[in-house]
Amino acid sequence: MARNVLLLYMISSSTEVIAPKIASIWLSLHLSEEEYTLLRASLHRLIGMDATRFKESTSDVVNVSAHSYNAMREVWIRWDKLQCHKGSKDCIKLEEERQNMVPQDEESKLSVKGYIGQVPRRHAASIDKWFSDSVIMAKETPKDILPYYNCTFTGRRVGQSFFAGTNIPSDITFNYCVKNDCVPFQMWDYLDMIKNEKRESVTEMCHAFTTKCVTITTNMIKQRRMKLGIYISDFLRLQPLLPRNAQFDRIFASNLIDFHKISVVLETLEPLLSNDNPHAVLLTETINWYGNLEKDADLPTDQNTRDELHVRCASDKLVQETLAKTRDITVSIMREFYNNMIYFVTYLRARRIHEPEVPYSGQSRRKPPTWLDLRNWGKLSLRDFRSGRNKVVPLCRRVNARTVSRCRGSNRILEWYREDGCHNPFWDNPLKYFIDCFTCLVNWMLII
Repeated sequence: MARNVLLLYMISSSTEVIAPKIASIWLSLHLSEEEYTLLRASLHRLIGMDATRFKESTSDVVNVSAHSYNAMREVWIRWDKLQCHKGSKDCIKLEEERQNMVPQDEESKLSVKGYIGQVPRRHAASIDKWFSDSVIMAKETPKDILPYYNCTFTGRRVGQSFFAGTNIPSDITFNYCVKNDCVPFQMWDYLDMIKNEKRESVTEMCHAFTTKCVTITTNMIKQRRMKLGIYISDFLRLQPLLPRNAQFDRIFASNLIDFHKISVVLETLEPLLSNDNPHAVLLTETINWYGNLEKDADLPTDQNTRDELHVRCASDKLVQETLAKTRDITVSIMREFYNNMIYFVTYLRARRIHEPEVPYSGQSRRKPPTWLDLRNWGKLSLRDFRSGRNKVVPLCRRVNARTVSRCRGSNRILEWYREDGCHNPFWDNPLKYFIDCFTCLVNWMLII
């Protein structure tokens, strides 16, 4: 979050000249002297401010609580103290640490190879180069002529535990902290990028698109067309921090249901969902749902079934169009054609039955939940993804249309809504409904 606020601060005062430098700080492990100077200057200004002055500096658009700002200042102080000049004796060894995090097992190497094999041929060289040097600039630049490391790529080591309230940044040794499965080209939708920038190099294209997004956001901040509130807090304690009577048309809850009971997530966030908008939606994502199920929940283990999926992929027109210049149909694409709905519904039923707050009968042995049980969780109902599509975000991303910004085909996004926001008036009051219809018919006949 300290990095997010740093970037927002830089974006709020950006110009067309500075925007490309912000994009480099956002994306690249290696920085030029101009970019590093801008980064250090921004850190110094943030360290010298408090939450009130910060809000004023962003034209009252970005509001950070005093508690959260003080916590992030400790991160900025640590970044400022790091020696990032590669020629210095005490320079942080980010490149070495990054290489040590590169997966050495054969499965991970095959995954990287499969990813590079899936992208269009013209992009493969630039992506392969990024895996080796992590440089993303406006134009292809050797890392050897970029004299500084990007200190914002440091923090607690991947896998190191952190408990808010017991640990503070000063207790932690800052190391390279970007997970090895974090690929920057997945940050933006590839289809959006190629509409604006068509280049051979994906790193150049990603940098150019990020620069454009920085410029757009700068204008929105200056015109006060957006309002951002940033809180470092457990989501269970979020509501008291928000403005009074705050309500939202869309709430994206990430994959909180992977770590908390679904009922707890829904009960906590449901009061924040707009009462006035019948189309208001709360979205929850699950990434790890298939982990404790049998292997077939992710992909079929039967070779004949896998062969059938491969044939389906190859015969799909969208695949033929988008992957015409790629080398192979990969496992992630096959996931999009595999109907594992029964496993996902089984997962939700298992989650439901382990919600002790919701008894299914007065008997000692609880009955397995039905689909109706799954659809109703407190005041919210689950969109029936079995027979219709989600209204806001697809249940499952169609990754084969985005050959560079690849997402796992196993991710699932659930949409929750208030039943009374999408009701049929007949069921509210059948007699009144018939009377109204009859009155309308009589009026229509009189007009005729």
